[in-house]
Amino acid sequence: MQETAFYEAWNVASVGFVKRNDARLADVEGGQVSQDNYHKATLIDATVSVAAVGIYGGAAGAVTTRLGTGVAGSAIAGGVAGGALDATVQAGQLNTYAATSGQAGNRRFSGTEFGTSVLTGAVLGGVARAASDVSIGVGRGGVTVTTPTQSYRLQSPIYPAGSPYQLNSGVPVGVRSPLAPKIYAASQMN
Repeated sequence: MQETAFYEAWNVASVGFVKRNDARLADVEGGQVSQDNYHKATLIDATVSVAAVGIYGGAAGAVTTRLGTGVAGSAIAGGVAGGALDATVQAGQLNTYAATSGQAGNRRFSGTEFGTSVLTGAVLGGVARAASDVSIGVGRGGVTVTTPTQSYRLQSPIYPAGSPYQLNSGVPVGVRSPLAPKIYAASQMN
């Protein structure tokens, strides 16, 4: 389990190079890719993977410089960066295909893969930015969730209804929001 998690993390950090290289090794062992073409493909793929990370960072930085670091700017930057990263890797795979006479790499650019990368980058960029504005604290007063505009205390959404006048009219419970506006003591307001 730990080895799998490390492998997947290393694959993500290498922009998918690790899994692509493992597939190439299997193809060499199976006789589908020559040793020479394996070396060509690995060199192209490694170079493009490193370049893709730089292009990704540059694209994200350029967009946030222009649009700002709000949720919308971060979402757009994430989408542009995800698209730039995927387009770079796919261009490398097209070059690998040409350099190895079709033994490795991809023959066509995948619009679906590109679109998925743009959408995933946009969602992750926006969600990460929105989440960075929220803090959660645990103290004597329970769990507090603080947003830029309000603080909330977490409370049970189901509570016993304390009315003694409730006669066989159902389960004596009430339902409320799990977030209650935090009430500050007078000493905390100063």
